[in-house]
Amino acid sequence: MARKFAILVAGEPDQAVIDRKGTFEQMFLDLLRDEGRQEEEWQLFFAFQGQLPSEQELDALSGVVITGSVADAFGDEDWLRDLRRTVRAAMDQRKQVLGVCFGHQLVGVELGARVGRAGCWEVGAREVAAASGARRALQERGAGWAGLLPDRLCLHEFHQDQARRPLYRMMHRMMPLLRQTRTRRQRRWLWRGVLEVPQGATLLASSERCPVEMFAVGSHVLCIQGHPEFDGEVVRLLAQPRLEKMGAADVARMEESMAKLAVGEQAAQLQRLCRAFLKGG
Repeated sequence: MARKFAILVAGEPDQAVIDRKGTFEQMFLDLLRDEGRQEEEWQLFFAFQGQLPSEQELDALSGVVITGSVADAFGDEDWLRDLRRTVRAAMDQRKQVLGVCFGHQLVGVELGARVGRAGCWEVGAREVAAASGARRALQERGAGWAGLLPDRLCLHEFHQDQARRPLYRMMHRMMPLLRQTRTRRQRRWLWRGVLEVPQGATLLASSERCPVEMFAVGSHVLCIQGHPEFDGEVVRLLAQPRLEKMGAADVARMEESMAKLAVGEQAAQLQRLCRAFLKGG
């Protein structure tokens, strides 16, 4: 019997990207699907249009993928609340859950992390380093794909939000006091000064500008801030119409980063990791 996987599509790219490189779901199929394999079946659910798997359909799945989106993972729209509930159900059933960029942030929100807007855009390529002890921690949790986590790799980035963990339970008990804090600057320091992975998760990788590039929960949840489904052309096409909205410093960082866009073995490493995680290979 074929194993079933679902892509929960959370948005669509600009028309220029669709015309040249295809839709987000097509990019993920290219990244993850093994052409010609009869033992796997892929289903598409357009979450941003209110389409999600039923309980019966979710039960039949081996894994789900949450794509990128221009939406805020912490938003209050009906489709976002429904998507978060579906992702929570998938995690509770220990389906393999792969979250990318927006998907990474949405899983973080559902696990109790605070997701906030970064000070600047992250566009281009970012060198990412595996966290100390990450492979060992994964192996202890039975993750057969742990050995595919490289020491360093280059991720394509296109985001302005980052996963932020709320302060510890004591801080939740102090919420009434926090609400009375006199200045917005003080509140911002309290809630945005600590950047960690969600409680109970394992930090897999970080970078100079984003301390939570990758994290995992057990062996069944893998979240990546960057875009393994993008190639350099996609990043450039997405960035072009946004250049005029970026500050000069953001543009300079982006142009420097674009020169490092990963190709070849770097991209293949990440593809192998994602496939092995999702399919247990």
